[in-house]
Amino acid sequence: MPASNISELMTREPVCVFAEDPVSDVYSIMTEQDIRHVPVVDHDGRVEGIITQRDLMKHVLFAFDDMTVMEKKANLTDLYARSIMTPEPETITTDVMISEAARILLDNKIGCLPVTDGLKIIGIVTESDFVKQAIEESRES
Repeated sequence: MPASNISELMTREPVCVFAEDPVSDVYSIMTEQDIRHVPVVDHDGRVEGIITQRDLMKHVLFAFDDMTVMEKKANLTDLYARSIMTPEPETITTDVMISEAARILLDNKIGCLPVTDGLKIIGIVTESDFVKQAIEESRES
C-alpha cells in the first residue's frame, strides 16, 4: 500500500555524519551504506548541511585529477565534511504533504529532504522514495 504521509515514506534514523568528519570517512560511509545523500548534523542531531554523491565528485574526484592515488588519499583525510557540504539544506517536517515534498524537490532541483522534528533530524526522503511510491500507486490502479 502506498504511503499516505511523509513519515511513512521517509527512511527513519538516516545515516549522518558530523561537519568535522574527514571526507575519506564520508566517502566510505556512503559507499558501504550504498547511499547518495548524507545529512551533516551537529552533536545534538540538528541538520547543518547535506553531502551528495555529486558533491563528492565535484570537490574530490575532479579537484585532485592530476594527483597519484596516494596523494589523493592523503588529501581526503585533510578535507572535512564542512568544506564540501551544502549548508542549511531545505528540510521538511512530517506534517508536509507528500505532494508538497515532491514539489520542493523539483522546484529546488535537489535529490533529498531531511525530515526534522523541531531542529533534530528524524528521517530523510529521496527521489528514489518518490519513484517507489509512484510505482506502487501504478500497480494498485
